Amino acid sequence: MSKEKVALRAEGLSFKYPGSSDLVLKEIDFEIEGPGVYLLLGRTGSGKSTLIHLLTGIIPWLGAGDLTGSLRVLGSDPASTPLPHMPAKPGVLLQSPEVQFFHRTVTEELGSCMDRKNSYAEAFGLPVLIDRKVNQLSVGERKKVALSRLLLGDYPLLIMDEPFTNLDRDARAVLIEWMKSVSREKVLFISTHVIPEKLLTSVRAFLILEGGKLEFFENDDGIVRDRLKDYIVPGRFVPLGKPGRNGKPEVIELEGIAFEYGGREVLNDLSLRLTRGSIVGIHGSNGSGKTTLLRIVARLLKPGKGVIRGSPRPGLLFQDPERQLLFASVEREIAFSARDKRQIGEILERVGLADKLKVHVSELSYGEKERLALAAILAADPDILLLDEPSQGLDLVELRRLAGILREERERGKSMIIVSHDLEFLETLSDAVYELRGGKLHEK
Repeated sequence: MSKEKVALRAEGLSFKYPGSSDLVLKEIDFEIEGPGVYLLLGRTGSGKSTLIHLLTGIIPWLGAGDLTGSLRVLGSDPASTPLPHMPAKPGVLLQSPEVQFFHRTVTEELGSCMDRKNSYAEAFGLPVLIDRKVNQLSVGERKKVALSRLLLGDYPLLIMDEPFTNLDRDARAVLIEWMKSVSREKVLFISTHVIPEKLLTSVRAFLILEGGKLEFFENDDGIVRDRLKDYIVPGRFVPLGKPGRNGKPEVIELEGIAFEYGGREVLNDLSLRLTRGSIVGIHGSNGSGKTTLLRIVARLLKPGKGVIRGSPRPGLLFQDPERQLLFASVEREIAFSARDKRQIGEILERVGLADKLKVHVSELSYGEKERLALAAILAADPDILLLDEPSQGLDLVELRRLAGILREERERGKSMIIVSHDLEFLETLSDAVYELRGGKLHEK
């Protein structure tokens, strides 16, 4: 294929962030020229999002760093031509979709795309979201709106950073079917930490980032099953063992809780009892009220009706860690929360960030920021942990590390409410798993 028709090309691409002596990307070379799904894989912090930011021009237009080598996106250099001015434009989904929103309502955000019909967008639940204000959407609903823009658009190339996170099971299934249907005519370049098995037959090639180097290989069933087994094989966790649920003092109890957003009922007559050292897992569709429930338990929201008994000191992990981190450096972030400053190194070691003590927070990957936010919460030593999608964006190694940390905290008597779309994660860790549906909790 001629250079003009190549969708993506990198030649000798290297990059490092300002003030850092370490290269995040080291002389990367690859070329993508035909339709299909191309999966970018790698450990948390391996540089996947950095490469996405280079491809979309976020770096250098909105971020700085030392860049060498060449990069072409649909024939244009994103470092010299901003994406809106490219003759041929890719469709883009960033890991935090809200940074791509510029309007007040979903209708305004989608604009002329609203005139196009798409069965996948309808299956996504877009018609239900049309009249909503963007700031009233859950994180998962915002992801659906951002994805709907791609579903309704006409892009020859789609660049997507972690598109499967924050979506409920039904939405993920719709997204995978849409990807399979368009992969025969479009290029889908997808950064992800998991490989949906149902998407495997549509994958043309895999790109793996390790130590700043990139390995590119075509899809072959034997290679996939051997080289990539940790990304696709179930059974990711070792069962942790579960404590008894009876005879333990209550930490907090909710009874008859109701809550509304702008006249829309989210929670209705909801009740929940949490005892010392117990873990409750909660799943549910996007917009079902899971995050709202955590904020009520944390006393950040006041319910319209109902009673809350007990006042444990909460530690709330936000779904988007970038909204939770307050300081420029990793060290200051932990020092601000830590009850005992002598434990800063130990806490960072627990979450796998011991070598990031002096690093600027902006240099961390999304998954590393999530681990930093968790470390700050652990440093504050709360009575109860409220974790909103703690497993999102984490690779297998970090998922197992997280499971181990939560086991240790439970053994110390900590109680937890974990919200996640990852049912395997919840069922492995939790004493009870509930689905939040119709404003109430239904035990699985």
